[in-house]
Amino acid sequence: MKKTLKLVLPLLLIVILLIAGYWFFFRYRADLTAGLLRDFADSQMESGHYGIAIRCYRWANGLTPRDADVALKLAEAYRQDGNYTKTESTLVHAIYDAPEEIRLYETLSRVYVEQDKLLDAQLMLDGVSNPTAQAALAAKRPSARIIFADISPEALSVTRKNVALHRLGTRSVTLKADALS
Repeated sequence: MKKTLKLVLPLLLIVILLIAGYWFFFRYRADLTAGLLRDFADSQMESGHYGIAIRCYRWANGLTPRDADVALKLAEAYRQDGNYTKTESTLVHAIYDAPEEIRLYETLSRVYVEQDKLLDAQLMLDGVSNPTAQAALAAKRPSARIIFADISPEALSVTRKNVALHRLGTRSVTLKADALS
């Protein structure tokens, strides 16, 4: 009995420590783990080891899905590795998770332009549904005419503030309408 306890108790303690470590690093402080993974992936990118960097960035992205910086770095790793399909997919998913992050739209536009997908870039920029992002992107496209449409008076109020903030008055129209009208 004593021999069994001497064997079982240390094993049980090891299992408890592993479970506690998993909980701490992957649940309670996932941001800490994601930061360590990002740092390691950054060093791998500098060394040209894109496959290892991609794995670390993907893991970090899974831990902190709303972190646009991780998504941008993952997309860059895919681009450096020559996988434009994954680059586009990563950016599209990141835009879905953080639609107000302008850098994601800009990077996706550059990826489209690098591949001579100019129509895709224009359609993506014209199809931005987040009014804050749409106004910020419109400010970077001086020749574009922008139509803001929403059915909610509150959203239209925010849109009007964004139009004023980005000085889009002469190039934009704000309409109260829904997508089906």
